[in-house]
Amino acid sequence: MASASREATSAVAVATDPVSDLTVLMDCVERLISGRHPSVEDLDAVEYAIVQLVDVEDPLLGVDCHIVEYARYMAALGHLCLGNTSTADRHLGVLPLQHRLSTAVWQALLGRLGDVGPSPPVALEAASAPLPGNALAWDDALPPMLLDALRRGFAPKSTFWSQHRYDADDAAFFSYYYRLSDAPQNAVEHCVHVLWEQMKRSKVIPNIDHIAGVEWWAHKRCTAASWVSGCHQLHFDTDEATFKAESTQRLRHPAISSVLYMSSSGGPTLVTDKTPGSKGLGTRGTLVWPHQGRFLTFDGDSLHGVLPNCRKFADDGPNDGCQRSNDNDTRLTLIVAWWDRSTRPRLNPNGIGPLQETPDSTVGWQATEFPILKDLEGCNRNLAHDEAMHPSTCGVDLVEPLWEMIDKVPDETASQILTNALPPLRFFVDSEDTFERVYEEAAVAVYWEQELG
Repeated sequence: MASASREATSAVAVATDPVSDLTVLMDCVERLISGRHPSVEDLDAVEYAIVQLVDVEDPLLGVDCHIVEYARYMAALGHLCLGNTSTADRHLGVLPLQHRLSTAVWQALLGRLGDVGPSPPVALEAASAPLPGNALAWDDALPPMLLDALRRGFAPKSTFWSQHRYDADDAAFFSYYYRLSDAPQNAVEHCVHVLWEQMKRSKVIPNIDHIAGVEWWAHKRCTAASWVSGCHQLHFDTDEATFKAESTQRLRHPAISSVLYMSSSGGPTLVTDKTPGSKGLGTRGTLVWPHQGRFLTFDGDSLHGVLPNCRKFADDGPNDGCQRSNDNDTRLTLIVAWWDRSTRPRLNPNGIGPLQETPDSTVGWQATEFPILKDLEGCNRNLAHDEAMHPSTCGVDLVEPLWEMIDKVPDETASQILTNALPPLRFFVDSEDTFERVYEEAAVAVYWEQELG
């Protein structure tokens, strides 16, 4: 990686025109984000390429300045992952951004409970109030037989992913709806039923009395391919089908959102105390690290996302006191949104979309990857005799503050307009109403799509 960076820096040195400089910059950024972890050498190469461009006055830069903006954004993210907050802020300060996730958040990613630098995250044991978003983590929430069935069905080479075109560049979001009053038709639905029973028996999860059905979907992210590949933008869970179908584009959220970690790879989930319409960007967050068999629940209207794994070593994850499995480099998760009776399955004309009815259990991925387990009844009998699950503090951090202002840099080359070239991760934002505006703009787009047919 270091030799590649020296080649990139050398290429910058001999570049003689803005077109060549832009090409070199794009190559440097590609090298930066394609490694398992950001490296100092690759960051140096990106920064040197940026300097070569901003020092040149040329009309081409007016057309291609988005490339420089993207490079600054990724360089800032890389520096934050290495703990270099001041250098990151120098890049962010010339972009049209106002806030970033706080230093406490990035320190928690580097070393749990304040192992790195000042202003450590608050120790969970010291928290006197519920965690942000009412987040709760439960270890060993499923019997081993059921967890193994899920891991086999969602294995990276499973036909489930290919049949849904998951890795295609134009892949559409898809999810399935399951009524909890129906008998399970596959291993996924049986796992959902077990989790539901566990949640009810715990007696500590709010909003559970009116649950009628669930929406489920899954993600696989190869964390070895790139240190940013496991990230997921900060967002709210919504009923996307209703949002697009209703003329008012009203946002609806599940009563409870949840994540079942089927592997121990990748970065943590960040659950915040930001909800739609609440003032500002939020003040506190809960970080929950992946651990095979861990089950995370939180309020369905909480802003959340997945942050990069900033650990520098190949063991890929924090020393959180939990026994970590030796699984591969795929962050594998099953996401379950728990809905009340007002949400129902939808017909999707294209065959793939949100809230689909579960297909026939005798064909396709259901039959090949998630067949009915032969000993489901025995599993249920064993569960009935188990103690109710209890929340765990293992692999959980409370972080505050959640956001910090970005110090603006007085610079004539500073960007004035936020372009669409910046990654939509929303770890850095341009205003306190960013998250409300995202959905307002989506509603306008849906309106005109419907008007224009």
